[in-house]
Amino acid sequence: MRKYFEQNKNLMNDFIPLEEKDLLDELSDSIKIREIKKDEYILKEGNSCDSLTYIIKGSFRQYTEAKGEEVNFLFYFENDFVLDYLSFLRSIPTKYNILAIENSTILQIKHNDLDLLKKKNILWDIFLKNVAEKAIIQLYKRNEVLLTLTPEERYLKLLEVHPQIMQRVSQRKIATFIGITEQSLSRIRKRIFS
Repeated sequence: MRKYFEQNKNLMNDFIPLEEKDLLDELSDSIKIREIKKDEYILKEGNSCDSLTYIIKGSFRQYTEAKGEEVNFLFYFENDFVLDYLSFLRSIPTKYNILAIENSTILQIKHNDLDLLKKKNILWDIFLKNVAEKAIIQLYKRNEVLLTLTPEERYLKLLEVHPQIMQRVSQRKIATFIGITEQSLSRIRKRIFS
């Protein structure tokens, strides 16, 4: 596992301050590399989020059902940490599903293993604080976009932040993410790209 971390600089940057060799050795005993198939769940509604996931390759969506319709809450791509943070922190059942949009390669570490690592070294607390900050910033930005931008502005912002999203995520899923119907998104795209 150490070799894998050392070969992947992006991964190392996301796992700062875990650059110390001892910490990498501690991590390699706890972390698992998994291959996830398209449409495979890593978390289902009603279960507790017991793992922190990091995407090496691929993408996921976090969604729920409202009034019989799927509503996409977040999309995750390479170098993102994936989790339902509230469920992870409090060990409570999640209201969300997290599903692979495409075949993906991930790293996962169980909540219990992280707790053991924190007891060994304070730097693991700093690492989890960094993950928490990323999750909070992501949710803050998501709320800000939904509350302050028009549907067209939301779509343009999504393209700015994730330029590859149109090639990787269906128009229907994007529409629910920005809070509009698929037909409205079609009209927006026609206006923008005409």
